[in-house]
Amino acid sequence: MVEYVKEAELRIMNLFWKYKECTRNEIAEHCAKLKYPYTDTYIFNVVRQLEKRNFIKSCGLRAGVTRCSIVYKPTFTKAEFCFYLLNPNEQDAKELISLCNDLLTNRT
Repeated sequence: MVEYVKEAELRIMNLFWKYKECTRNEIAEHCAKLKYPYTDTYIFNVVRQLEKRNFIKSCGLRAGVTRCSIVYKPTFTKAEFCFYLLNPNEQDAKELISLCNDLLTNRT
């Protein structure tokens, strides 16, 4: 169960959900295009933490100009992520529905 998610982790997870499979460099490029205030080193550390927490997993290699890069993909969908965030019961149902709607309509 996910107990806490940082804003940067959620933003980067949204990119993985949007693009399905990405390398760390591709995520850094997407973050730069979106003007997220993250350095490449910070992004690489977040990706490493996401992998450690089993939010993403490696799924192969992609050849680059000078070397190969690890390709990552999400281990669950956005909808599944919503259910990890909360342990749904009757009291949490409204909050869960609202959270899922927010996550599913957020494009980045």
